[in-house]
Amino acid sequence: MPAEELEEFNSHLAGTIRVVREYHASGYGPLAMRVAAAAAGREPADEVLAMLSVAGAKTWVGLDRALRTPAVTYGGNATKTGWPGDERLSSLVAGCSRDGRRRESAVAGLATAADGLLLPVLV
Repeated sequence: MPAEELEEFNSHLAGTIRVVREYHASGYGPLAMRVAAAAAGREPADEVLAMLSVAGAKTWVGLDRALRTPAVTYGGNATKTGWPGDERLSSLVAGCSRDGRRRESAVAGLATAADGLLLPVLV
């Protein structure tokens, strides 16, 4: 949009602006950190789940890669005893883990999720 039309565009906005999808030009690390934080109970899970509900294939692949990075795995979000937070997001994080045993144990939770939101992780 040309800058000279921005003021007119803004004058037509009414009501609350709601974020329905985010694009992370710097990669999927910030999204992975939000998922991990929500899984651990440090961020509202419903906001993260809403973002994931509109995620496309590229986002799921990028998120899978980002969740396997040391920055997320060892960035203060993981514990050896599990993730004390949102159960669905905990399963998501475990399903994207670098540890094959954690991934294997998460498969049942991901496959049986009632809404099917996390099925792309299995793919």
